Amino acid sequence: MDPADVLDAIASLTRQVTVLSHSVQDLQLTQAQMQGQVQNLLPISSSSQNEDMISPEPRIPMPERFSGRRESYRGFLMSCEILFALNPRTYQSDFVRIRTVISLFSDEAQVWAHNLLRTADPVLQSWNSFLSAMNQLYEDPQRSDFAQAQIRQLRQGRRPIEDYTIEFRRLASETGWNETALVSQFRWGLSESVKDELARGETPTALEPLIRLVLQIDRRIRERVRERTLFSPPPRPPAPRMLAPSPLPTTSTIPSTEEPMQLNVVRRRLTPQENQHRRDNGLCLYCGKNTHLVRDCPDTPTKGVGRKIYHGGGHD
Repeated sequence: MDPADVLDAIASLTRQVTVLSHSVQDLQLTQAQMQGQVQNLLPISSSSQNEDMISPEPRIPMPERFSGRRESYRGFLMSCEILFALNPRTYQSDFVRIRTVISLFSDEAQVWAHNLLRTADPVLQSWNSFLSAMNQLYEDPQRSDFAQAQIRQLRQGRRPIEDYTIEFRRLASETGWNETALVSQFRWGLSESVKDELARGETPTALEPLIRLVLQIDRRIRERVRERTLFSPPPRPPAPRMLAPSPLPTTSTIPSTEEPMQLNVVRRRLTPQENQHRRDNGLCLYCGKNTHLVRDCPDTPTKGVGRKIYHGGGHD
């Protein structure tokens, strides 16, 4: 190759390399500018996202005031914890939590808390120390024993399993029993029909799986009861009662030797005045005629053998 051609080729390559170098520099500069713009945009974007993530806290009613009664302390404390959990920004400091609870005190509890504020008691320095002081003062020392006695007597009976489970869980949280004891007691209080269904298969050894199983069983039992009620034939009306027939009149024979005064019951009952009138005037005591006496009365049913008297049927 001619040396002149080689020099021209080298010069051409040099120019191309120079152009490429300038292009690379331009790209690097552009990249740096874009990165700077991105860095400037990131804080704005992050702040806007944080503002979007901050939502207003829900408005919930304040807990009922606590007067110092031990039986209502657990419910009051739970209501306060719910309030703090749903409004974390408002009640994030121990100072606000403690003062909020004190503002809900009344009567004896208010006197106790106000005394702590006046003396700047150290229990006011943290929520945990204040909570411990409240527990020592208002927690029922017999709460666990009372809950254990109640849960031993708890029975499902005829009510739905949901009602039984709610009450069981409430008491179980205060007994301090372990899982095995709770499972045994829960099964013991179930209705007999649910126990029979449990005996057909394997029973869970944990409380929550057992509760889910008996919920299904109890619902199936109640569904079957409704099905039988809907599709069973209506009951037959009671059969009419048959009245016993009235007894027939009975007869008896009166000998003919009876006294004439007894014969007045044969035909019809005479009044005392009529009886005396017939005797005084010599009239027949049977028919009332004056041509004969009663022993010769032709109207008597029988002569000499005796006369029949009808008993019953309302005849004299």
